[in-house]
Amino acid sequence: MNPVWDSWGCTVRGPAHQKQGIPNQDALRIRRYSWGNVIAVSDGLGSKRHADIGSQAACFAVTEAARSFATHHEALIERLPQLIHALWLIRIAPYKAHECGATCLFAIYLKERMILGRLGDGLITSLAAVGEESCIITDEKEESFSNMTRCLGETFRSDEWELRELSSERYTGIMLCTDGISDDLLPERRLYFSQQVFKNGKNITELRRTLVKWPVPGHTDDKTIACLVKVGVHT
Repeated sequence: MNPVWDSWGCTVRGPAHQKQGIPNQDALRIRRYSWGNVIAVSDGLGSKRHADIGSQAACFAVTEAARSFATHHEALIERLPQLIHALWLIRIAPYKAHECGATCLFAIYLKERMILGRLGDGLITSLAAVGEESCIITDEKEESFSNMTRCLGETFRSDEWELRELSSERYTGIMLCTDGISDDLLPERRLYFSQQVFKNGKNITELRRTLVKWPVPGHTDDKTIACLVKVGVHT
């Protein structure tokens, strides 16, 4: 019998966006199906006119792509990003791709498989079961030569995506977060932060309070977290 996985998350507008009446440019989508679970987060690029449309479309595109992938078990995971991109272009219509740039992070649980994907900024942490090694997927900005963020746009580029397939039995929790959170986490504190989020459990009120009262002074970016956790492990 396959273990049960639960999921939750929340997103909050940055203080500057609230003050200026700007929509939240982050988005998340969480879905549970008979065949598994899907979580996705996206950060619309602030320089794009319809960034909020782009981020919402990215999360919808992930869940739609996951549903298709779940019915075609022979499909290679390398096909997922291109399908997500195509569905995103459909979702943002009638807006132009260059107006809707957005990052895309996701986790898809398919029984024994855990598929993770990342395009652009943000952080994915996979907490390991006892005796296994945890996994971190992020953009090491200090090693980058520019501040350009990779994102969904008019042209699909497979080399900009990072994909991982893990054995779900080796992990107990997956956390996705946008760079409004990940940029403020020291590398050595990333796993600890994830552990604390899971330790608090499915307490959306407390999680939202933490994001609203973010302890880093002057940080005004939108903040989003989505979690996928094996039931009974972190309680």
